[in-house]
Amino acid sequence: MSLIVSLSPDLEEKLRREAAHKGIDVADYARDLLEQHLSVPREPDRATLDLLAKWNAEDATDDPAELQKRQQDWEELKQSLNENHTSNRRLFP
Repeated sequence: MSLIVSLSPDLEEKLRREAAHKGIDVADYARDLLEQHLSVPREPDRATLDLLAKWNAEDATDDPAELQKRQQDWEELKQSLNENHTSNRRLFP
């Protein structure tokens, strides 16, 4: 499929500059951006998942006091994020 998209001069320049920086054709770079934005989620990065699992194992606990503290910290973080963001929509219930 061919598609013609009108871009502002500033956006076109940014697109050209980024494509040149990556050493690829502007049309290929634009297609890559669209594919990344619209594609089905890719397989997660195994190294990242392994690292997260390692951190989770390192932090594992069954200590009730620690679990309660972590829950309280989480509730405080959610409240802070709800109060300190720019939209009127709450991020967390």
